Amino acid sequence: MLNPAQVVTTTTLFYRTQIIGQLQGGTVLYDQSFALPYADPTVQAGQTAAMLAVTTAGGPGVVIGAPMLTDTAQTATSTSVTTYTLVGTTLSSQTALAIGPDSLLIGQRTLCTGLSGLPSTTAPSCSIGTATAFTVESGTTNVNINLNTTYTVDQMTQITELLQLFEQYTITGIVQAVGSVHAAVQGGAWDLGQRLLRRMGDEAARPRGFALPSGTTISTMGDTGVQHYGWVEGYATRGRVDATASTDAEARDAAGLALGLTWVAPAGLTWGFALDRGQGNLDIAAAGESADISLTQAALMAGFDRGEGFAHGVLSFGTGDVKASTTLGVPTTADYSLRTTGLMVEAGRHLRLGDWQISPAAGADWLSVRSDAFSAGNITADAYSAERTRVFAGVAASRDWVRSDGVLKLDASLRVTHVVAGQVRMLPVNFGGNDLTVTAGPQGRTGIDLGLGLAWQRDGMEAQIDYIGRFHDGARDNSLTAGVTYRW
Repeated sequence: MLNPAQVVTTTTLFYRTQIIGQLQGGTVLYDQSFALPYADPTVQAGQTAAMLAVTTAGGPGVVIGAPMLTDTAQTATSTSVTTYTLVGTTLSSQTALAIGPDSLLIGQRTLCTGLSGLPSTTAPSCSIGTATAFTVESGTTNVNINLNTTYTVDQMTQITELLQLFEQYTITGIVQAVGSVHAAVQGGAWDLGQRLLRRMGDEAARPRGFALPSGTTISTMGDTGVQHYGWVEGYATRGRVDATASTDAEARDAAGLALGLTWVAPAGLTWGFALDRGQGNLDIAAAGESADISLTQAALMAGFDRGEGFAHGVLSFGTGDVKASTTLGVPTTADYSLRTTGLMVEAGRHLRLGDWQISPAAGADWLSVRSDAFSAGNITADAYSAERTRVFAGVAASRDWVRSDGVLKLDASLRVTHVVAGQVRMLPVNFGGNDLTVTAGPQGRTGIDLGLGLAWQRDGMEAQIDYIGRFHDGARDNSLTAGVTYRW
């Protein structure tokens, strides 16, 4: 007799956790599987190792996102084993009386096997035995005792379930140009320095707003002394450097106030000085970096204008500070000082073409920006000097319309510029013990500078507004200047 089966189920959970580390769009740098759940310290240590591999491959510009569950699966398998155990044996008997003529069965009626081997995973079985018919003759009596043996067998079914949980976590690093803003600062300072050099060069070539009518000189105006020109102006600039394969796009703005004093002697000598206070902002949005530049400059100018030919030189010095910040990854800030030095020389001729004065000229300028040492998070940099040298050639044109109540003046210029040295803005830094070089986008080697100005002069006073556009391969700037000049 088989008792109803008792079922015992055992479930065992197995884990397989895979950690993958890679750079975005690159090859896999780390791939390890663990027979442990994700929260286990061993798996977490593997995740740290994956981040380290990504950081090492990506360098200082890598931004690592949070681990992402990129795949999951659950696999279940089960096995069952039934064990049979003999738990009891019961004997009983029955008496059968047969009076002939009659017939009855004698012998083993049921044959059971497998009982002697219990407990076993093989179920015992019973089949029809070898009983035969016995004939009781007439006039005889047969007494037959039938013995019955009942075996009681328990069934125990053991079900084992194996449940495997698979999880795949991927750590992806995105390489960003961390620290590029510190190299871009050089370009912002160059722009402010070059603006003042150009302004003083224009002042030397033709003192602001007082181009004399054809055939008229200072001496023929009845004043053989030195003429003085005092001027003040405000300016604003907006520009952009396009992204390249290795650098992010850069937006930049600047504004400032400048004033100066110029002396013009009848003998053709011109000299002067100027002060300039400029504020610039650089924004590399894709890298989460920005910088504010404050720069105060002084410039000295001297020139010679004799007949149709002219030549002049400008020397400038500046000092200021930078406040830079990054927002991607761990936010950092850096404050450091910078100094600028500039030099420009230019020579050309003044030609008359009807009522127009045409002034072709050529020259060169050199600018140096020195930044002090600083530390910003894991980035440290020593003091560094960046230099840029350009040559340029072009033509300026001006015309005056004399009216009874004043003089209307129009100025225009076109120059081709070429960077001889210093096109790449770069800064050597140390990142976490590794020496690296961060770069900002190139500002273009060859470009065109366009200028257009309109002025109104009356009784020794002049109001002027100017536009200057600088267009280079991958970079462009547009600026407006408004100012007044007083002559005495």
